[in-house]
Amino acid sequence: MVKTRFLIAAPALLALAACQTIGKLTVHDYTAANGEHVMIGQAAPDSAYQCRPITREKEAWGLTANMDEAAAMERMREVALEKMPEKHANYGYLIKPGNTSVMGFNVNAFDDAEIAYYRCDALPSSK
Repeated sequence: MVKTRFLIAAPALLALAACQTIGKLTVHDYTAANGEHVMIGQAAPDSAYQCRPITREKEAWGLTANMDEAAAMERMREVALEKMPEKHANYGYLIKPGNTSVMGFNVNAFDDAEIAYYRCDALPSSK
């Protein structure tokens, strides 16, 4: 019985750890217009960064972004990098809409993406 529980729990834990690691791989270092080191990516800030949320803003996503997600994420990164100095933020979390489908149709196709801005006290130094 214990062995069966382990066999079920172990793959789930490995999958969760892999998702967290992959999310962190999308976070990169940049230099904002004011010269400050900032980080932007598709993962919420690590608790070790000691962040506090500033604001969340909607960004247009739409069908075009669903067709070319890479270009849409790059555009969102540029928007976040441009707005970070005025918001006194040093971490940007890019949140794209979910891809929930019903009978092959993406029900979130017209949802907006969001950028969550944070101010972190302990960002790691740029690489």
